[in-house]
Amino acid sequence: MRLRLIVLLLLVPYAKGQRVMTHEEQIVRTYPRLSYAAQVNDVQMLWLEKGHRQQIDPIQSKLRIDQQLRFDLSGFKAEPFTLLHLAGTPQLNRPVQFGPVVENVRFEKGSNIAVASIANVSGKDVTGFNLSIEVTYQDGRQSSYERLVDLLPRMLSYQNQELSDNGTLHPGDLWEERLDLPSHRGANNLAIAVSVKLDVVAYSDHTVDVENEPALLRLAGVRHNQALADQKAAEIINAAAADSVTPDPTGMAITQLRAVLEQARRKKGERELEVELMAIIADLESRKSDASRSDLQSYATRKNADVEILSSHVLFRRSK
Repeated sequence: MRLRLIVLLLLVPYAKGQRVMTHEEQIVRTYPRLSYAAQVNDVQMLWLEKGHRQQIDPIQSKLRIDQQLRFDLSGFKAEPFTLLHLAGTPQLNRPVQFGPVVENVRFEKGSNIAVASIANVSGKDVTGFNLSIEVTYQDGRQSSYERLVDLLPRMLSYQNQELSDNGTLHPGDLWEERLDLPSHRGANNLAIAVSVKLDVVAYSDHTVDVENEPALLRLAGVRHNQALADQKAAEIINAAAADSVTPDPTGMAITQLRAVLEQARRKKGERELEVELMAIIADLESRKSDASRSDLQSYATRKNADVEILSSHVLFRRSK
């Protein structure tokens, strides 16, 4: 609430008689004020939280301060621009030219499965995208939903396996995404048509093509939560490896990670954090019998490297 009040004060119109600024000048002059207000609010909140925590989480604080405007003020409409415009060069009323395209949708009538083929006709590697899907049923009704595809986990996996491919959707490549269509008003009311639209594309250079800003925020949130899970896991694993008392550092780390997983399950909107923690626990369990302390430390080091990559890929700027 304090942040909204600060923002409203910063957007008070100029006094009568002063020159009316152009729209571009309003954006350039208003953004530093919004950014400063957001960061002041975040610093205050982090200090308040410190009373409930032993220390401030450095990754979480960095992500929160960097992303404050995008997450907390994404619906702010006091000025005729969106906050994504502020993340890069203003794009005023320009149509979005997407690099990849939906080449075709294969759909067999009478089934609940479709396959969308996405061709990357851009000159850049793609790290994620969002599909908006509309399904028409036999009774004439329509249903809409979205599918968010994040390639960053695959990129991290390929990197950790030291593969030559970086795991992205390369220029000229084709990605096929299976779509399990939702049932609608009974099993006999089958889907008869499917349309698919690309409305968010994220690239390896951190630029984005976007027509659906809420979907872009969801993509950033997915990566944010995975970064938090990896950072917390690395802390726990390093501490267990450094504990000279326990005879089973791997078991100690697994026990503590399960406790963190249970905490995440009690919260809403942290599904990606849960999935990442479960994957890490499964990793540790598979190597429990022969994992040395140095192996655990190496694993934690890889997770910290993943955190750096994930945190850098939640900072977007609009493609020119």
